Amino acid sequence: MRKNNDKKPLLYIDEMILQQHHVALGEKKVCDLLQKFYESSTKTIHEIDTAYQLKHFQIISEQAHKLAGTSLMLGFSMLGSYANEVEIMATNVSMVALGNKLVSLKQCHLDTMKELKGKTLFFLR
Repeated sequence: MRKNNDKKPLLYIDEMILQQHHVALGEKKVCDLLQKFYESSTKTIHEIDTAYQLKHFQIISEQAHKLAGTSLMLGFSMLGSYANEVEIMATNVSMVALGNKLVSLKQCHLDTMKELKGKTLFFLR
């Protein structure tokens, strides 16, 4: 978990949203949902990175849009925000800025997955 200038830890997961899913769906379904997100988001990050190397900006935009939506729905607001920024940058086709933002997106994804692993239900199966 990284820290901001106020020395408060930055949280990658909105626990209120995760708890709402737990109440509505139950532990097993939430675990399944988070496991699927872990797998699909890792694949999506790889697809975005590959598309960047090939300069396929439409694919970057589409995959980032998908990642932003699922991230925000699950309460991974920082990851969703980075993905949204990548989506917007891909439509403007700024290689340097996009490349820098992709580095941030990948790091945020890693940090989010680390935080998720530390949460109660996810990897206890």
